[in-house]
Amino acid sequence: MARSSRKKTAPGIRVIGPKGGLRRAGLRFGPGETDIPLDRLSEEQLAAIRDEPRLVVTDIEIPLEGEVEPVPDGG
Repeated sequence: MARSSRKKTAPGIRVIGPKGGLRRAGLRFGPGETDIPLDRLSEEQLAAIRDEPRLVVTDIEIPLEGEVEPVPDGG
């Protein structure tokens, strides 16, 4: 039986800002979704983004380009 695979992922956040945009932690956020891997943010930046009430922050898993991990057979 063939083994399947799935893309590797990294933890991240998805941020949506206000219509007019907003700068926080050295980054600009607008009404579109901005995905950021957690390893690209310092603890201070992450705290500033999460603590800003005008930003909607969601924890996500970001697919890593070109990296695949095997999924073990179920039996």
